[in-house]
Amino acid sequence: MAVPTRAEMSEENRKLSGNLEHVFYPQCPDQLWQISKSPDDIVITTAVRTAITKAYKGGFKDTALESLIYKTLEQVHQRSNIDLALVEDICLGNVRDGRASTKLRAGALRAGFPNTTNSSSVNRFCSSGLKAIQDISNQIRAGEIQIGIAIGAESMTRGGKYLDETLAADVLTNPEAADVMLPMIQTSEILSNEFNISRLQQDEYAAESFRRAEVAQEKGWFADEIVPITCTVRDPKTGKTQDITVTKDEGPRHGTTLEGLSRVKPAAPELGDKTTGGNASQVSDGVILMKRSRASELGLPVLAKFCGAAVAGVPPRIMGVGPAYAIPKLLDKFNLNKGDIDIFEINEAFASMGVYCLRELGLLHSKVNPRGGAIAHGTKFVKSKWYSCGDDPTRPDIYDVFTERDPRFYSGIRRKTVSLYGMSSLLKLETFVDDCTAIPEMRFGEMASLGEFLDVGHWVQCYAFDVIGNPTRFGFLDKGEDIFGIMAAIHGFLGYL
Repeated sequence: MAVPTRAEMSEENRKLSGNLEHVFYPQCPDQLWQISKSPDDIVITTAVRTAITKAYKGGFKDTALESLIYKTLEQVHQRSNIDLALVEDICLGNVRDGRASTKLRAGALRAGFPNTTNSSSVNRFCSSGLKAIQDISNQIRAGEIQIGIAIGAESMTRGGKYLDETLAADVLTNPEAADVMLPMIQTSEILSNEFNISRLQQDEYAAESFRRAEVAQEKGWFADEIVPITCTVRDPKTGKTQDITVTKDEGPRHGTTLEGLSRVKPAAPELGDKTTGGNASQVSDGVILMKRSRASELGLPVLAKFCGAAVAGVPPRIMGVGPAYAIPKLLDKFNLNKGDIDIFEINEAFASMGVYCLRELGLLHSKVNPRGGAIAHGTKFVKSKWYSCGDDPTRPDIYDVFTERDPRFYSGIRRKTVSLYGMSSLLKLETFVDDCTAIPEMRFGEMASLGEFLDVGHWVQCYAFDVIGNPTRFGFLDKGEDIFGIMAAIHGFLGYL
């Protein structure tokens, strides 16, 4: 089957949603282009998110989780125009809130969903948003429901600063069990030392993450996926309140340089000297799924097809290696190799893990986190990853494609994978665009050799995040984001962006 030209694609482009205007696709090999579309495919028809704001001082610091849920669900309804009575289940991925299911139920009812729409919550640490997508997808595939919504939502500000309670003494007698209580920053230092990852390499990686996020934000490539949320914030000094509308991510620090990062002191010198507040992630805060046949019946656009997921366990003391294990496991499952992948989005909880995964998987840095990663945007427990790809969680994260685009590429169909700290998923994107711009190479020393242009003919995107680690001291750096991502649009396969 011949690859269509731009002219041949233009009519199709106009028919599909404009949500992913900043996404571009390379010319794909025939064997990938000819992948069939089945009526039983589980697909995403709508995807939105809120902005990502800083914990303790950002735009959502005084906004309850249930308020974010209902306001975002309202936007899902407005954008999809779906009959809410058709939505049979909503699943929330959440880590820190013991009343997550109750808050989801209340938020859904407030957003206008009938009491016949069921709800539940799941927790798999940083991949909780992806787990929610997997749950809804599995229900659809099993024939238990036809349409569902998956959500990843977290408030670091209102969820408690630490979860400090230790584990039972008889459990901690096992050394590896005891490792799950290590502060996450300590796992970064262990990883750096065991695999010879220098402070310079980590600072260079972090500087590039900030640069990419700055470019993407300035070009407005996050605008279409972010729904405006009006909320009330309180000034802690004066006690006065005011209403604001949050429309923009607060994490990216424009103008960040390698020189500036090199002057940042270690965040926990008693644990090591390589991890700083500059090269570690900030702590910050869905999609509708259904079968392709159901989407066709309702006349809804298909953004992506969810192909499947994989989970890989790793030693807790070096939890950051998770993507290096989950990605190969997922690719083996679908008989793919890294050469078939366009984009890898690897969670940057710490620059050490980003550098390690690039090295271990043998990836070009130009293919990894092209719009910046968690170091710039902030990390999220729930990581539905639509926010960036779509984390990547999320963004949770079909939109998280390229920060800059190579003119050699043009519209087409793409597959992508998402991996969260040992959990990964594969998506095939089905939305087209026309315009492309160039991808500038990286600017920094040791990592510069990884900044080559992307190779033509690669189609899969890989999103990688860590999920196996210690959630008890995640607020160690005393930074954070309040985040919320709703994934809406499930017909057939649900994909984690």
